[in-house]
Amino acid sequence: MTTAFNPQFSPLYTFTHHLMGKVDVYVMRRNTRVSASGIQAEFLGNNAEPNRRNHYALKLYSTASEAFAAYQRQKIAAAAGAAPPVRRMVMVMRRGSCRCGNIMECTGNKLCNANTMWGYQTCVAARIGVTWGVTREGDTSDTGIRKLYTTMRNLNTIGTQRDDKPLGVMHGRKYLMVCDLHGGNIGFWRKSPVVIDFGSDIINIGL
Repeated sequence: MTTAFNPQFSPLYTFTHHLMGKVDVYVMRRNTRVSASGIQAEFLGNNAEPNRRNHYALKLYSTASEAFAAYQRQKIAAAAGAAPPVRRMVMVMRRGSCRCGNIMECTGNKLCNANTMWGYQTCVAARIGVTWGVTREGDTSDTGIRKLYTTMRNLNTIGTQRDDKPLGVMHGRKYLMVCDLHGGNIGFWRKSPVVIDFGSDIINIGL
């Protein structure tokens, strides 16, 4: 029986971007409590239950480029069975006191670009952090983790967004998505181990 999804946040409207496709737009309070956060991203659980394809959380980044890059990498990995499925890109505007410093135009009580974050909707993995992770193919006896590492190593990032460049500037060569695969970045989708963090630390141009 499919569990009904009752999201904490609902989009105000949707628009279509020429690169990112359909983008759901949310408006939230500036002090909205996050479920988890890392170096690059904030995670809003959105009442999503693990291992439910029709449930989705929100993963948010400071810039559209970072968000779109992570979205593309996770979408590629999900197609290979190495990540939870993703849905579509999102833009989140936060109301409240603004710290952008633009005293000429920002009144502090309206929606301001300085309060805008970008991200995407992602399904949620279970049992995060129960494995040791992996840094290279031969450093684990867990066959599932070895298979995950091999799958990730064979994925191709050519043509995906660069995190540090404007939207539309794509990678022209393959970068391996095998960095930062520690236990805290690996969970389980259904019964298979998957990667859950697709921020810029997952790629390394030196490999």
